[in-house]
Amino acid sequence: MRKFLFLIGFLLSIGIIGQASAITIQNASFEDGLDASNGWDNSGTVATSSSFYYRMYDTTFNATDGDDFAQLTGDTYIYQELSWSTGDIISFDWNFLSFDSGLLTDSWYFGVYNLNSGDLIETIVTMSFEELVVFPIEWQPFSYKFESDSKADYAIIFGVSIDPDNYSYSSYEPSVLLVDNITTTTIPEPATMFLLAFGLLSIAGIRRKL
Repeated sequence: MRKFLFLIGFLLSIGIIGQASAITIQNASFEDGLDASNGWDNSGTVATSSSFYYRMYDTTFNATDGDDFAQLTGDTYIYQELSWSTGDIISFDWNFLSFDSGLLTDSWYFGVYNLNSGDLIETIVTMSFEELVVFPIEWQPFSYKFESDSKADYAIIFGVSIDPDNYSYSSYEPSVLLVDNITTTTIPEPATMFLLAFGLLSIAGIRRKL
C-alpha cells in the first residue's frame, strides 16, 4: 500500500511539473532564420542579423541571446502559432529604430493574430518612436501575462506599422524593429499547486514511515 501511495504521489508531482513547461516557442532566438520551416511565418522585409549599426546614435546592437536576432524593416510582420493558458508569461527583448527625427509616427506592435481570418485580434503593446520612454541606445525588455487561454489557430505576432504619409517624403527611410530572446513561463493554477503539494507531501510522509 505504501509503495502504491508513493507511486501516486510521484506521478502527481512529475506530471504537474511537466505541465509547467507546456508553452513552447520554436526558434525563439532566431538562430535558424525566419521562415515557416523554422517556426516563423512572415510578410514584408524580414531577416536575421548578428549585429545592426544604428547611425542616428552611433550604436551597434548585438544579439542578447545566441548569435542572431530578428530584424523587421518597414511595413512587415512575423508570427508563430502558439498555445498558452491564462497566467502564462511571455518575455522578449526589443528595440524600435527610426532614421528621421521628423518622421516619428511609424510604430511597432506585439499581439495575438488569428491565422484563419488574418486579423490582429488583440494588440498587447504598440508604440511609436515618439512614445519611447528611453531613447533606443540599448535593448528594452518586455513581459506580458496572458489574461485568457489561447484558442485554435491563435498566433503571436510582431510587426511594424508605417504611417503612409511618411512615404511622401523623398528622404524617408523605413523604421526597423529588432526582436530577440523570447522566453515563456507557465504559472501553475492554484488547484495545480495544491495537487503538486499533495504529491510531494505524500512522498515525504511515506518516506518518513519507511
